[in-house]
Amino acid sequence: TAGLAVVVIAGGIGSLLGPQLVFYTITQGAGWNFNYLLLGAALAIAGVLFFLSKLIVKAPTPLVSNVDASGKVKKVPYLQMLRSRNLILLCIASFLMSGSIYFYTWLPTYLSNMSKEVYTEGIRSMIMTTYYVGMIVSRLSYAALSKKLSADNYMRYANLITVALLTVALLSNSVPVWFVIIFLSGLVGGTAYTAKFILACTEFPEFSATATAMTGVLAALGSMSFSAIGGAVADAGNFTAAMFIPLGSFVLVSMIFFFGYKGKKLEKTA
Repeated sequence: TAGLAVVVIAGGIGSLLGPQLVFYTITQGAGWNFNYLLLGAALAIAGVLFFLSKLIVKAPTPLVSNVDASGKVKKVPYLQMLRSRNLILLCIASFLMSGSIYFYTWLPTYLSNMSKEVYTEGIRSMIMTTYYVGMIVSRLSYAALSKKLSADNYMRYANLITVALLTVALLSNSVPVWFVIIFLSGLVGGTAYTAKFILACTEFPEFSATATAMTGVLAALGSMSFSAIGGAVADAGNFTAAMFIPLGSFVLVSMIFFFGYKGKKLEKTA
């Protein structure tokens, strides 16, 4: 858990620096084409560094193994996984959690739509940076608190608190309130991806790659669905209503973990 948290913290740091880099390059007259080219170059370099790291870093010893006593690789129990109540609920939760991608991706556009004079490019950039600061703090904290706060308990309460916070921000439409709320929303809900990943691995530890891939497929479908639905509502003239759609999905995620999902602990296997 702590190791996974450290990895996603690194991603959070990149997300933290991203908005500020984009804001700086735009103010220098570079434009969006330059920023997308820069992103492509960064991804290419990251891909090369990943393969180079495989030459340096030794393969980790897995907590559990999908190899039987005779040395044969066990077959992935697809049918059992498709019938797993917990995994099905995790997939549904992953679909609903994708609403957060819509919310935070479109938040700068929403704020600009509310008032370009009040929410300037600099203000919007700082608001998103503040969110990622909260996310990094959240993931650092969870790395230390994971033994006391289980991933399923985190999912029960974090989503409800996030809904309450973002509702206040959307209704207030105040710059100071947005800065405070967006930091708190990152602090409270910034570990949701990590928690979901941990739970998927816990359900089928010997086949964690398949389990997490299944939740990932539903997350991708959710992202497409929320973008389409939210975009249609926003285009119809009610951007605020579109921003509330993901908040409803967060409530449903909490209900899944309160009344449906039954957590279990990951145990080492010989």
